[in-house]
Amino acid sequence: MRDGGKKVGGAYGLDNLWKGDVDLQYFSKWGVAWQLTQQAFRSLCASPFTSILALLTITVVMLLVGALLLVSQHTYGLMADAGRGLTISVYLKDAAAESEVAGLKQAIQAAPQVAEVRYISKDEALKSFHKSLGEQAGLLEGLETDNPLPASVEVTLGQERLDQEGFEQFAASFRENPAVESIQYDRGLVGQAAALFHFFGSVGLGAAALLLLLAAFIITNTIRLMLYARRHEIVIMRMVGATAGFVIAPCLIEGCALGLLGAVAGLVVLYFLFLLLTGLLAQLELVRAILPQLTFLPWYYVFLVILMGVAVGAAGSFMAVRRLADE
Repeated sequence: MRDGGKKVGGAYGLDNLWKGDVDLQYFSKWGVAWQLTQQAFRSLCASPFTSILALLTITVVMLLVGALLLVSQHTYGLMADAGRGLTISVYLKDAAAESEVAGLKQAIQAAPQVAEVRYISKDEALKSFHKSLGEQAGLLEGLETDNPLPASVEVTLGQERLDQEGFEQFAASFRENPAVESIQYDRGLVGQAAALFHFFGSVGLGAAALLLLLAAFIITNTIRLMLYARRHEIVIMRMVGATAGFVIAPCLIEGCALGLLGAVAGLVVLYFLFLLLTGLLAQLELVRAILPQLTFLPWYYVFLVILMGVAVGAAGSFMAVRRLADE
């Protein structure tokens, strides 16, 4: 029981407390919190092999989560560029009045998803068509006096996400305009890009969830091994009146510490790998053309990875000690 009392009293054993050698402020809320934190790190250091193995595994898992976010960031960036470069052609009626065309252009420019509006007259359309035919341009002889091509308004979008329904709604909002003959855009491109966007989003979310579950599983089993090694100590602590919370708190701190350290270590490794890969990829012209600027995770993604590491650590450790919580 003397050993048990020493365990409960921690660094301030009961003998010292009775002798008055310990300042009672250490048993305040902050003092108890500090004592539990010390106990948690002593437990981690008491099983170095298990702790290091768990930490390395969690580091790899959080490294993969960070890499997944990094790939998703640049994939969505490519899709945003595709959305910003998409052009919609609004063909005008020959009988449309100048005031109607001017009103249409003004209404299109006011739309938040529009980046640029360019008016193409009938003559400009014919010249462009003539140039595109090349050697066969002679087929257009005689059309200068009776130009069948309509004038149009070319709309370049600046939105960052390809959404087929959004494009349909945008086109429908101007289709009933009295100056509009028809509206055309590449529906196939929009549909395929939107499908890819949702596919990558679903796959990324599923992969991240599996990796986080794996991290929680590793932490759960690590804490269980530590609890098994301390089973006699825990029995003595409960016999002398230690509450379940006093026993569980160090375990939760251990899990959070493993998650935090694993997340930080994973991000550090990811950063150096990113520097190495960007140096190698910068030498490839194709990569420079597709991804002219490779950037690391922004601060809020870094914070998210760290937060996920702590949350997974807390969840994993709670799963390991939930039986004690019910007692």
